[in-house]
Amino acid sequence: MKMTRPWRIELLGGLRARCADQVITRFRTQKAGALLAYLAYHHQRTHPREVLVEVLWPDIEPAAARNNLRVALVSLRHQLEPPGATAGGVILADRASLGLNPLAISTDVIEFEATLQAAAQVQDAGERVQFWGKAVELYQGALLAGFYENWIPVEEQRLEELFFRAVRNLITELEQNRQLERALHYAQHAVTVAPLREEARRELMRLYVAIGELPAALRQYHEFEQLLEKQWGEVPSAATRALAHSISQQAGKSGDWKTARSSQVAKGRVAKKGIESPGTSHLLPLPDASGVLLPNLPRQLNRCFGRAAECASVAALLMAENTCVLTLTGAGGSGKTRLSLEVAWQLTESGSSPAPPVPRRAAPDNVPRIWFVPLADVNDPHLVVDAILSAMQVDRSPQSEPLQQVVSLLNAQGMELHPGVPILLLDNYEQLVPSGVPVVRLLLERVPHLKCLVTSRHRLNVPGEREHLVAPLPIPDMSDIPQQLVQNASVQLLVDRAQSVRADFQVTKANAPDVAKLCRRLDGIPLALELAAARAQTLTVAQMLAHLDQRLDFGGSARYKTEARHQTLRAAIDWSYRLLSPALQCFFARLGIFRGGWTHEAAAAICEAVEAPFVGATLDYLTQLRNCSLVLTQEGTLEMRFHMLETLREYALDQLNAEELANLARRHAAYVVELAETTSRAMAGSQAKSCLDILEREHDNLRAALGWAIEHDVPVGLRLLQALGHFWHVRGYAHEGRLWIERMLAAADKSVAEISPEARAKVLSWDGVLAWSQGEFTTARTLLEKGLVMQRASGNERGIAALLSNLGCVTRDQGDFEAARNHFEEALSLYTTLGMKGGIAEALFGLGNIACNYSQYQQARDYFESSLALYRELDDQRGIAFVLNNLGVVAKHQDDYVTAYRLHEEALQLQQEIGDKAGMGYTYVDLGDVARHQHDYEAARTLYERSLALRREVGDKSGIAHTLMGLAMVAESESERDTARSVYIQALKLFQAIQEKDSTICCLEALARLEMQRGGVSSAKKGAAKGAVVAVLTKHLNNTARLWGATQAWRELINFPLPLDERDDYERYVAQVRSTLGPEKFLVAWAEGSTWIGEQAVSYALEKLQK
Repeated sequence: MKMTRPWRIELLGGLRARCADQVITRFRTQKAGALLAYLAYHHQRTHPREVLVEVLWPDIEPAAARNNLRVALVSLRHQLEPPGATAGGVILADRASLGLNPLAISTDVIEFEATLQAAAQVQDAGERVQFWGKAVELYQGALLAGFYENWIPVEEQRLEELFFRAVRNLITELEQNRQLERALHYAQHAVTVAPLREEARRELMRLYVAIGELPAALRQYHEFEQLLEKQWGEVPSAATRALAHSISQQAGKSGDWKTARSSQVAKGRVAKKGIESPGTSHLLPLPDASGVLLPNLPRQLNRCFGRAAECASVAALLMAENTCVLTLTGAGGSGKTRLSLEVAWQLTESGSSPAPPVPRRAAPDNVPRIWFVPLADVNDPHLVVDAILSAMQVDRSPQSEPLQQVVSLLNAQGMELHPGVPILLLDNYEQLVPSGVPVVRLLLERVPHLKCLVTSRHRLNVPGEREHLVAPLPIPDMSDIPQQLVQNASVQLLVDRAQSVRADFQVTKANAPDVAKLCRRLDGIPLALELAAARAQTLTVAQMLAHLDQRLDFGGSARYKTEARHQTLRAAIDWSYRLLSPALQCFFARLGIFRGGWTHEAAAAICEAVEAPFVGATLDYLTQLRNCSLVLTQEGTLEMRFHMLETLREYALDQLNAEELANLARRHAAYVVELAETTSRAMAGSQAKSCLDILEREHDNLRAALGWAIEHDVPVGLRLLQALGHFWHVRGYAHEGRLWIERMLAAADKSVAEISPEARAKVLSWDGVLAWSQGEFTTARTLLEKGLVMQRASGNERGIAALLSNLGCVTRDQGDFEAARNHFEEALSLYTTLGMKGGIAEALFGLGNIACNYSQYQQARDYFESSLALYRELDDQRGIAFVLNNLGVVAKHQDDYVTAYRLHEEALQLQQEIGDKAGMGYTYVDLGDVARHQHDYEAARTLYERSLALRREVGDKSGIAHTLMGLAMVAESESERDTARSVYIQALKLFQAIQEKDSTICCLEALARLEMQRGGVSSAKKGAAKGAVVAVLTKHLNNTARLWGATQAWRELINFPLPLDERDDYERYVAQVRSTLGPEKFLVAWAEGSTWIGEQAVSYALEKLQK
């Protein structure tokens, strides 16, 4: 047996495994690589299999996850322990745990950190420089670039901060010794590793100036400026621009350093909500996309004919270096969508492009990631990006513009998370040309690796676009014998689809001429062939031809006269349409009013008329249309849904005159409003999830009704907005909801119809709630207060109570607890008078939260239990879950962790049942808190990371900040203080941005606690530190005292006392710092900080503690 040779696992800048001359960069699956990475990074111990399953496959069934682990393990053994190597020499495994043999592996991370530790321990400056230089060279990029498991971001940030600290130390030392060329080398390496890190770019510019290379310094500025604008649509910070201006003046080019593009961007710059400055390091990037950004290609259940060579050609053209957009053009029904899907599946399943690797627009290894975006029901270009998010199966973020959200997700996919070029398959784009073209252009500009495969009847005319005309299928020659006919693609398609309705259909010697003639008459258009084949159950091929001869109007509608294929397709549709009875023709035409599909009940309500032939005939008519392939079906969880191809829907609407269409649109809007109102009223009970799902399925119909109401009936539109508010709030459509509210209120201002103040007030209330969910607390408060004034004027007590309750939530989140309590108490009084149990429960819940803020836990428990009793009586599962969770918080504050865990688990189960992602985000954090208090830091981190992924998915800015606080506390508990400080600061910035005062205070106090630890209270007290070290320690302790003075004064100002369960530790810390610093110095620092209430305290922390 050969001895196992040592493996070096490289984790910085990607994942590589080296042994002698062998280098492994590809693994059987992404997760196999992730398993090796996790074991190598945490090499010092073995890991329970259950923990590995939870870390790597958190979102699938345990049995499936355990099987995945076994498969990944076998794959790694094949690679790391090949035949002849010692079995178990590298991978240590038993039935319960896994690990790597520490004697058989080393990692670049181990070497990197050991080198930095060595630098910290030596006294000689020359040796320090050698160690720092080696560490900097070892750092070849972000930790595990291309992997995005939940445990990576915090560690990535920690290592990155160690790297940049080493770079700063190294450059400082080299500059002092006048070794400017070496300093420049390391500064260049830092910029290569992190090209968007602004301080690194400034350092490189400064060093170029120091060696007299002013043009090179300015080139660095311009390169950074272009990169920043391309990636983020931003400009460099004022400090960087000022440095560039100064360099330009030195170079004698004053005024020329700023590009026209920079000026343009600076003048037109719009602040993007929820997007950090590109000059700052993103401490915790986007959540793991392996569970969210899965390609969504619909699987085709029937066969495709005659497109194999074309598929390969189109795929190669799409992946060509100079192709940004490939537009498949052609007549309606020619098979554009089907061809695009065949190409997409070919690229996805083959795992590589048929073209050679693409260096410019394709990401490493060229494994595409493709999302199918159906746009047939999208007419508003503003909703294209929302459709893309839906296709990605990602909820809209209330905190950022949808376009920026898509850009961030695609950039993460194309450049970090997966080694493949992202491709958007934009299907049915013709109605969005030209108004929707700028959306595609912006995406291409901001996502360097992006490609778009578009189906449209028109070119988009964007740079980098290539066009491919999708021609009909080849048609047979009339002289072909049966054996030759069945080799023809048009005939194959016709026969295949005919056999689906008549199993014994065949091409015979007798019918061969008619089959060939039919395919030729239909010009090989796939949709026309499918429509004809649908009649094979009742007609022979000769009869099909006879119907075409008798009834086909080749002139058709004027809109089809431009191309013969359009005329032929219309003829085929005409033929199928004219075979219908008059009543069925009318019914089919009316179905065109639906967008995104419909139910049997909806069709009956909107399309049936009072005349006898229609009444009660809906189900029969739908069945007939389905059999004719004019209507398609899709089985849902509770009911069958129907829809039709867009070409057929357009044809159907063409059969209606203007008066019929107007009446039908009014009936459609009336039905949709009634459905939304009925569904909205039922949401409070146990049917919450099913009600939300109904509105989700009908969203396109709801949008169509809203668009119609803006133009024709604003009062109906206002009713619909009120009914949709809760749906938009819970399902993450806050951004879209506010856009509809804005448009409807603008229409109301111009409308001649009488709009009641009460209706306006209710819509303003939902606008405020949606703004609150986006973290825009000031805007939300203004809107709600405006609505409250209107409701008070109208005397609507129910509306007043609802607005007061919402204002209570907003003012509580702003830290204005007294105002919040007053709002909840007034709401409670009104709800009690009205006898509205749901409102009473909501107000009691709010008062319980205020009592928690004041550490009045018994009072909070009483409020929560009263609220819970009412929610249980109403069977309101979402309300029950929220109260159970907060009862768990009370138990945690009273150190009853067993009860707390049980209550949180019960709440989580309810939230999972109804799909309440926002609620689950809260509960995972609270479960993480329980685990952290019980010193189970691994479990706590996992729970916090689950919450972070959910909260980023729904765009809960406040929730993101609270979850970051939890992760920082875990890092602090594990003595990873630099990581903890970085994450606390990230949370502090978010809390400051949304004006969440109480949480800002808590975050400042956490940073003060870290400063106390940096001040080495114990060692300083014992006299272990002397001289310059004492001065540094004193600086940290002064920071601590100042921040404590600021937060204590702020707590008193807003009446926000320290929680009872935290006071003993706090007082002990204060006593230690006072004793170490000395009473006089401590009081001076405390008094100075006590004048810094609010922004000044935050600014001090950000200035002093980030360094």
